Amino acid sequence: MTPPLPFTHREMQAEADAWQASAAGQRRLADELAAKGHTIAAGIHRRGAQDARQHAQAARLGWPYYEAFLNGW
Repeated sequence: MTPPLPFTHREMQAEADAWQASAAGQRRLADELAAKGHTIAAGIHRRGAQDARQHAQAARLGWPYYEAFLNGW
């Protein structure tokens, strides 16, 4: 018998939603910083938003995929 996954599908979808919200917030901040001429800081937040979107995509696929993503497999 296969042991249960540590997180349910619903929990993984909530994790994905949280990562997506983080991505949106970082993107908004990046846009605000860029508008004020802070290009380096804006770039840092754009990369953070991209990373958060990647986490969200992996989490949407469920725990095994998310675990593989986290471990760089």
